[in-house]
Amino acid sequence: MTMKYIVSFIRASLALLMILASAAQAEERLNLQSPAASADDHSLLLTWTPPGKITNIQAYQILENGHVIGQAKSHNIDSAAEPFIDHFYKNNPSDFTQKIVWQSAKISDLSPDTSYQFQVQALDKNGQILNTSQVLTLKTTPRPTQRNISAFGAKGDGKTDNTLAIQQAIASCPTHCELTIPAGTFVTGAIYLKSNMTLHLAKGAKLLGSSHADDYPIINKTPSALINVLQSPATDSKTFTNVRIVGNGIIDGNGWKQSADRYQNYLQHSQPHYLHGSNKLYKNYGLLAKSQVESGIQHGMSAHKAYGSMRSNLVYLRKVTNLYVEGVTLRNPANHAIVSSSNKNATYNSLKVETYDVNNGDGIDISRGTNTLVLNSYFDVGDDAINFAAGAGAKAASEQGVNGAWLFNNFIYHAHGGVVLGSRTGSGIKHIVAENNVMVKTDIGLRAKSSDTIGGGASDVIFRNTALSDLEDQAFLLTLQYGDPNEVTQYEPAATPAQFSDFRINHVSVDGIAGKKPSIQILTGFTHSSYHKNIYFNDVHLKNVMPTDIEDLLDSQFNNVIFSQLKKGTSPWYFHHVYGVTVDGKAASTKAPDSD
Repeated sequence: MTMKYIVSFIRASLALLMILASAAQAEERLNLQSPAASADDHSLLLTWTPPGKITNIQAYQILENGHVIGQAKSHNIDSAAEPFIDHFYKNNPSDFTQKIVWQSAKISDLSPDTSYQFQVQALDKNGQILNTSQVLTLKTTPRPTQRNISAFGAKGDGKTDNTLAIQQAIASCPTHCELTIPAGTFVTGAIYLKSNMTLHLAKGAKLLGSSHADDYPIINKTPSALINVLQSPATDSKTFTNVRIVGNGIIDGNGWKQSADRYQNYLQHSQPHYLHGSNKLYKNYGLLAKSQVESGIQHGMSAHKAYGSMRSNLVYLRKVTNLYVEGVTLRNPANHAIVSSSNKNATYNSLKVETYDVNNGDGIDISRGTNTLVLNSYFDVGDDAINFAAGAGAKAASEQGVNGAWLFNNFIYHAHGGVVLGSRTGSGIKHIVAENNVMVKTDIGLRAKSSDTIGGGASDVIFRNTALSDLEDQAFLLTLQYGDPNEVTQYEPAATPAQFSDFRINHVSVDGIAGKKPSIQILTGFTHSSYHKNIYFNDVHLKNVMPTDIEDLLDSQFNNVIFSQLKKGTSPWYFHHVYGVTVDGKAASTKAPDSD
């Protein structure tokens, strides 16, 4: 071996070591970022992911141009979730309750078209710095061209049909225009946004949906939403970029009648409570929902099919790259509040989603797409709070699924499921992180649901640093035994059943479940012919709950999962048809729990 060869080998080895060291350092470093389209002419949004192996972080502080400007919490005072989370911890001060940390900061009072440098630092309980992010240089936008719908004849009197005026205002917007909905109640049918624009709902503004089905054109066999970004006669574009919906106003779908009772939210503040309709009750309970179902029936549909397919969503956003929605309140859809379909780099920040108790009134449905963020938002909904969907059946196996989502610092109050994967899992749902959230009075905290015929599944899911309290049914449910009573779509069954794999559930507290269902339940289909696998629970504390029911599971671990005040029997564990499953390092016993 020549000296030249030895020197070359040593240099190559040193270079490899430097690369590996750099990669390890990057993994252990705070990663600071700013979501696409979140900057405007006076503010910026910062978010960050924690360093990999540091677990004793108590807070984060922000540096602007090298100077500390406060902790993250002080830059979240306008977060929709913040007052609810604060109230929760004031009423649950015990060490049992999992604490959360804030992972974003809204930096305001900046100058237009100006660059700034930011860093974030992780702090321990004594205020000592544990880790510092890279320096991130960001720039505010120039001042946008302003438009106001009032200049196009729109009237906020709660009666005038403003659909045409608002659409004309949208059409008039040049690139990077900001279109303002001023204070007032503006009745409108479906409107269609375009690329490179901001829709701004000022404080006191309300977009109130028309209650007439004809005001929501049918596109691809589906009625338009109240606010749309999708291919339509008004836009004639298949894809979109840089769309923003922001402000402090209200988007009201006028879908259902309100209940006569005085409903109060978690803060004991008055909030609308909508009647829970169905395909039999829509005539008495529905407004827009009634009109749309009746329209479907008039066009030859059964009541069941019309109810399942003809009710509008409140906001429908499709094939947008760089989408940002912030600050608005969403109420009373005929169907779901927001449907986010096939989008890339979509962020939903500090929303108030108040759809309780609308039938099918999901908060945000994320259908396909990549890199979705939901943060700082408050959900009080009639169905699932944050739901992921990815098609069904054999056809879905070759289509795009959901790839990447980050859900954090949200407060969820009343929901069938807090974070829900499925039931449409056909194309696969993967790379989901839900952390630092609080859920109260939801039916189920983490819910993964599908069936043998839907196929696909969900994988690489992290659910951590979360407090669950006063749940109605269960803390965690993974099941293939799901059916939708309103399902109307027919599909060819998948070749193989859905599977849930590579779930990591860490640092979660569960303080009370009212019902008698298993606190942790894992099941496949009714035939028990398949398995879920690689499900890991670590440092999960449950109090005043029922025992578990865990079946059809491979190669999984339950470590430091602690039960107290068990509501039935003396053993929390029930396993059946499991292989390679351990509890604190010991093989899981398939003995049934006490029956008393």
